[in-house]
Amino acid sequence: MSADRRPNRFGRRLTLGIAAVLAVGLSYAVGVGVQALVAVVGVLGVSWAVACPDGASAGRRAATSIATVCGLGMLALGIGYTYPPVQTAVVGTGALAVLALGVSLGARSLTESRFPDVLQSSVLALVLVVALSLLTNPAALAVVADGAVALWNVATSTPFVALVSLQVAAVALLLALPPTTRTLERWLPERESVHSHRLSEMGMTVADVRSAPRLLVVGFVAEVYVAMLAPGLLDWVLAQLSVLGGVITAVLESGVVLAVLLFPLGVCGVVLVGRQIQRFAVGVGDEDPTGTAADAAGGLVVPLVGAAWLLTLPSASVTPVAPLLGGFGAIGLVALVMIVVLLGVFVAWDFVTLRDGPGLVPLSGHGLAAGLFGLAVLVVAEQSAPAILVFAGFAGILLVWDGGEYAATLGAELPSVDGRQGVLAHTTASVLVGVVGVTVAMLTVFVVGPAASVPSGAGTVALALALVAIVALVATEA
Repeated sequence: MSADRRPNRFGRRLTLGIAAVLAVGLSYAVGVGVQALVAVVGVLGVSWAVACPDGASAGRRAATSIATVCGLGMLALGIGYTYPPVQTAVVGTGALAVLALGVSLGARSLTESRFPDVLQSSVLALVLVVALSLLTNPAALAVVADGAVALWNVATSTPFVALVSLQVAAVALLLALPPTTRTLERWLPERESVHSHRLSEMGMTVADVRSAPRLLVVGFVAEVYVAMLAPGLLDWVLAQLSVLGGVITAVLESGVVLAVLLFPLGVCGVVLVGRQIQRFAVGVGDEDPTGTAADAAGGLVVPLVGAAWLLTLPSASVTPVAPLLGGFGAIGLVALVMIVVLLGVFVAWDFVTLRDGPGLVPLSGHGLAAGLFGLAVLVVAEQSAPAILVFAGFAGILLVWDGGEYAATLGAELPSVDGRQGVLAHTTASVLVGVVGVTVAMLTVFVVGPAASVPSGAGTVALALALVAIVALVATEA
């Protein structure tokens, strides 16, 4: 749907408000109104974010990213914090109905929306947050430190192993020098003025290793095997050298020379990792780094907000996730959960936008919302909800479907007309029809009901047939 043929603005907002009230009301009837409110607020944020066009400003894209990630987080929180499963079904169904309605009535064109780009950028930002959380987590740092100490102890355990470790470190340093110096030269402000004898000529390349004398390579490999199978051989040789052997043994086992080699090797590693991060950032940012950063804003802001909320919960509430909380930290855990949620939404988005895919039947958003609300009303009725609430739920379903249909029709036929008065008149008439219908239904319950013998289970069958009728109506009009 193009921008000038979108549903009437006032009509879609009014219909979306009715749907939100209906979703919260049905959930409140089964005792989970707060969870539904959280989920519906998140859904409204996502619905607004989906309408962001490709040519939006950086500020609009940043707000869209935050609304997307925060909205999906609130949706997951509202559904995930609901129990037992029946109540979860009511909250989830109602929230998805509002989402279907909001996306269909608010988005210009699903294929022209920035929503998938925001999802991708946000996931990358969340992965970065998780990585930084692990790197700065004391528990993770302790594991890394213990691993480094263990490797150091192994590398200096015997003179023979220390000698092999020195040779490995020296070869690694020589291989790391050329790419490191080339990277440093790229980062110089005036590369043209660099002297012709470049530092990048230092060290050696993989080709140099391949062209090394075969006897030298065989000797090094044999030395590694001797160090593993007979580590005491060099001890015996050094013991024959008396004082000189003792000095050599002390130097090798102290690790001083190894540390001298490992320090520049670590510097080279930092430079090369920085280069890869730079290339990754340039590749992701492409020609619009500011816009890409705006798309990723939600992946950076939401973990901080979610972690602050998580830390305010009582300890009993976070007991099930305490191991993950200790491993990833509050920020990392929220980011990890959001990665899973966003990846699932990304797959669902691709499925929805495949209009020409095999076996997919196009369905209007307000029609799908009406069908989902019908399912929610059926579940609420099974929970022995008051009859008036069930009847009002069915009336609300008709309001959602009729309001969405009228807004879409009015926007298509009269795109430049405000239509506020017409929408209000149409909605008022629909509400009056619903009130009359609920009144008649309640009179039937209180007048005819006591005089009739209704078999057990007939109410459920009637509600199921009513749901089938609504689905059939939606399919016919879609």
